[in-house]
Amino acid sequence: MNCFICRKSNWMQEKCLGFLKNLLENYKENIEDDDVFLLLECNGADEVLARLVREALPQDVVESMSEHRRKGFLLELDDDPVHTTLGGLWNVDAIRPKVRNILPALFDHALSSPWGEAEGKDVFHDKVVELQNTLKLNDMEIDIMLVALALQENLLENPMRLRGSSRDIMMMSGCLKSSQSSILDLLSPQKPLRRFECLDDDLDIGRTVYQFFCGLTDEPLASSYFTKDTAETLPWSDFADLAKEHGSILKRMLTASPKPVNILLYGAPGTGKTSFACALAREIGRSCYSIAQNTNDRGDTARSSPASRFGALQVCDGQVLPEESLIVVDEADDMLQGSCGLGGLFMLFGGASSSRTGDKGLLNSVLDTMKTSTVWITNTPAGALDESSRRRFDYSIRFEPLNCEQRQRPHQLGGGRPHARPRRLRLLELRLAARPLHGRRHAGARLRDD
Repeated sequence: MNCFICRKSNWMQEKCLGFLKNLLENYKENIEDDDVFLLLECNGADEVLARLVREALPQDVVESMSEHRRKGFLLELDDDPVHTTLGGLWNVDAIRPKVRNILPALFDHALSSPWGEAEGKDVFHDKVVELQNTLKLNDMEIDIMLVALALQENLLENPMRLRGSSRDIMMMSGCLKSSQSSILDLLSPQKPLRRFECLDDDLDIGRTVYQFFCGLTDEPLASSYFTKDTAETLPWSDFADLAKEHGSILKRMLTASPKPVNILLYGAPGTGKTSFACALAREIGRSCYSIAQNTNDRGDTARSSPASRFGALQVCDGQVLPEESLIVVDEADDMLQGSCGLGGLFMLFGGASSSRTGDKGLLNSVLDTMKTSTVWITNTPAGALDESSRRRFDYSIRFEPLNCEQRQRPHQLGGGRPHARPRRLRLLELRLAARPLHGRRHAGARLRDD
């Protein structure tokens, strides 16, 4: 599939020509793939090139190269396409400086033949601006992504016929006049381009971003990372003892605290954690936003990497109004345990193997920078949660498995009912710690036997 929108963008044309100009400026080797000059092909370019060559080279040299091959190249100005002629001339060492001198006129001619309408809206440019504003990418990150897209769309070609990630790194370095180490740093899994899945492990454009660029969806890009919950929520009273024991403290923390509050709901699956979080948002009069579990393809049930979901969370935090919102991170199991590796690309450069588990350092960083109160939901047993990470949350509630009677009364959730129970149940007892933790007061949940 080709991205026709970018191929009709005059802005993308100008960017690609700038990338190619940078690449050739410091490139001193032979051209193995003359397709590198395809970007200069346009109406009238062959005539311009023929004139420039005849002006730049002595007549006897032109005649000699038209009659005898040099390094397998025979000059045929009136027959060969522009990229073939340029590639052949470039590889003659004595003539290469002359080729460099005529390239600016060819670049100017290419710009005078725009890909799209001379006037009017540039849809692709608008999409790039939306992506940059949504994901808070800097200009260098945008340019790295555009080089990756140009390579993927065969708008740019590698002069050395390299393939794979090593080719892409070299091309990005040359096209952007930046060191390979700087490029690699911006491509690390923790940085925005990989965390937001703008680029995958092979440095191709991520599926969600590519579909957005191609205009395959009319939805805002942000909807790929989070959604506003509009479904009907259960009444707060349906949570019985859970609302009674925890409700007043949670409401006070969420509405009175000047700082964002992070709440952890953990324990057995199917016990109403997600419903409780949504009902809590409604109870305090806030909009509830859910972080996408798969930010790469909404039609697939597989979850994205923890780093990508942390990225989606930060996108949501930057788009919503903190005082009017409550963010819910469901199925956060992988985000709250383990450590995140560096991925296949970085194994190539001596890095570690990839992993689908979270990064405690990234978790701490996100908790420190969030502006919106967030509910984190995990089915991970208490013993499997890192204790130091669990203490980072301002409040935590452990959900017990439902007993037989509770399963027969689905309208009463959260492991408790307002009336007497026929059997002993373990209740959650809240304990507000007096000590400050990382600048915030911490509330934990402890179990006891009734």
